[in-house]
Amino acid sequence: VDEVIFAQDLADAQDHLRKALAVLPGSGRCVALFTGTENSPHGTRAVGVPSSWPVALRGEGLADVVVVEADGSRKLPFKAPRAPQEPVLPTGVAAVVAVAGVDAVGLPLIEE
Repeated sequence: VDEVIFAQDLADAQDHLRKALAVLPGSGRCVALFTGTENSPHGTRAVGVPSSWPVALRGEGLADVVVVEADGSRKLPFKAPRAPQEPVLPTGVAAVVAVAGVDAVGLPLIEE
């Protein structure tokens, strides 16, 4: 990651991204963006961006690709969707990549 940006709203994110991209050299730049932190039973975690932001950032030409981590796995090696709204995906998603921890291989799929 070349730059980590904390932004409170979309305009703030766009401004920070423009400034970061102006000083980062060349192509292949990687910028991490989050909107805050929150405490959970599993520790402090970054709060992701609202679901409308990725398409807005691409539309402004501030990103060629936006990767969103949206697993909600609570640090478990595997999580299967349990409700129709899971996983929560941002607007304009072009691809979804399923990721699981190798330590889940061979284990039964149970709640814990």
